[in-house]
Amino acid sequence: MRRLLIAGFIAVAAGGTAFAADLPILRGAISEPAPACCQTLWQGFYVGGQAGYGSSNMGFDQFNSDLSTSTFWPFLEGATHRASMFGAFAGYNAQYENVVLGFEGNYMHGSFTGSATAERVFVTAIDPTTFSVRRYRSDAAMAVKDFGTLRVRGGYVMGNFLPYLFAGFGMGRADTSHVRTLTQYTDFGNGVISTPVVGALPSDTNNQFVHGFSAGAGMDWMLFGGLFVRAEYEYLQFTSSINTNVHSIRGGIGYKF
Repeated sequence: MRRLLIAGFIAVAAGGTAFAADLPILRGAISEPAPACCQTLWQGFYVGGQAGYGSSNMGFDQFNSDLSTSTFWPFLEGATHRASMFGAFAGYNAQYENVVLGFEGNYMHGSFTGSATAERVFVTAIDPTTFSVRRYRSDAAMAVKDFGTLRVRGGYVMGNFLPYLFAGFGMGRADTSHVRTLTQYTDFGNGVISTPVVGALPSDTNNQFVHGFSAGAGMDWMLFGGLFVRAEYEYLQFTSSINTNVHSIRGGIGYKF
């Protein structure tokens, strides 16, 4: 009988040990964190190329305001131009769980141009058939071909997607010109006029550095490895003698190291 009792006790103890091993709470299962296997890693340096399409608005209304006789010179209206462009970008991302912060340099080459022409004519009667005529003409033009931005970015990881906002400092090179011409002659009537006297004020033609600010939004999409594609919108404002802004949409492809 004693041998049977000892054998039964050993069997119960062995079964209890196996049952306890099967309990999840005793193995610490609820304290084991889920593996972070599905979060896209955006941290690191990256480079890429891009192309896009934009629209520029150039305001020439500031011209002629520097003249003491500005009331005689005509008001110049603005000009709008659309063009394609291409360029490159490079930057660095720092990732904090799902939040991504970084900085980026962005360069574009395009051909955004604009021009405006206007004139005013003043007629003064000398006698009933003779008139003195003065014609004030103003011509202005601008071309922006190379420009870029230095940005700070902030985004939030959503699977393989990284939607982001950015803001930064914009800069570029611009060719500008402004020519003012005053033509005077006498109209004797019946289509007879005196020889016109043409006088041109010193023209203002130069290649200048323009600067301003930029802001926009976009989205990066990680395809595989470090390869990603991009779509974004940017507003770029230049503050110069010709108030100029550029709205653009872009697509690009890049690689994160």
